[in-house]
Amino acid sequence: MTEGGFTINRNQVVMEKPIKDLGVHEIEIALHPEVSVNVKLNVARSGDEAERQARGEDVTVIKDEALDIETFNPDEMFEGDGPAGDENA
Repeated sequence: MTEGGFTINRNQVVMEKPIKDLGVHEIEIALHPEVSVNVKLNVARSGDEAERQARGEDVTVIKDEALDIETFNPDEMFEGDGPAGDENA
């Protein structure tokens, strides 16, 4: 990765465990054997999501929205007034 005139190689990134979820994570970069720096890494699905996370918003939480869930009603599936399979009713 190269940004701002600095190049960071993969072996300079020090992580105790792999990052497997979205969010802002703090990682260590070993610049030299005696010099390291902690940086924040923003893992997001899009640029918009990264900006929201940088502002402190938790994008992994589902907002309180009314979910319109359809339920199965067998009476609506079959024609006629009687129970299913009863053609004389």
